[in-house]
Amino acid sequence: MTFSVNEITKQYGGLTVLDNLSFSVEDGRVASILGPSGCGKTTLLNLFSNLVEPDSGTIEGFDGKGISFLFQEPRLLEWKTVAENIDFILKDKMSQQERERIIKSNLETVGLWDYRDYYPKQLSGGMKQRVAIARAFSFSSDILLMDEPFKSLDLEIKASLITSFIDLWKRDRRTVFFVTHDIQAAIILGDDIIVLSDKPTSVSKHITNSTPTHERNLRNPAILEIEKELYTHFSFFR
Repeated sequence: MTFSVNEITKQYGGLTVLDNLSFSVEDGRVASILGPSGCGKTTLLNLFSNLVEPDSGTIEGFDGKGISFLFQEPRLLEWKTVAENIDFILKDKMSQQERERIIKSNLETVGLWDYRDYYPKQLSGGMKQRVAIARAFSFSSDILLMDEPFKSLDLEIKASLITSFIDLWKRDRRTVFFVTHDIQAAIILGDDIIVLSDKPTSVSKHITNSTPTHERNLRNPAILEIEKELYTHFSFFR
């Protein structure tokens, strides 16, 4: 299956945000979407989730698909424990036994099973985001939309979160659209790296990252070559 964006145009108040935007991503891949602030990356995610409609063009492959979300803010329910925050999205969808199995498995993967009875106010920012990652993967979706989930975190916490994400993603390899300003995170996670221009926004570059996920690190020459290409050709990252 292919997810396709075909000549999409979107305007707000007469201002063209997305202009004849086109790209496609195969099912089961992570697509990192890079671009300058205000270029329409979040608008693109809203189009995928059917929160807004394009003015022209078509989006194919999303109809009837389950979608989960991961945002910059963890968006946890403060009055529920870590385990209850995940259970909240699973209720009425499966048995209690199955819910407990999923919660335990995913919290163990992100290293937070021992914190299952803690409340969000008792957790650090990085721990809250790990709960949010576990929650996003606990929901049985076909597509995961991520809007800057690693922004404003220090390098050590970001690296830990990326590792947790990869460990969970490898279990079902659902399709992911990952909006970010972070070139290194985009390359480490992205099977496809889609670079957007400034407004009116179109696709400047679509890079296929053929390096296997477990070999993606900043010492790998292939990864460094992609990083160099992005920094060299796109001035808004400088």
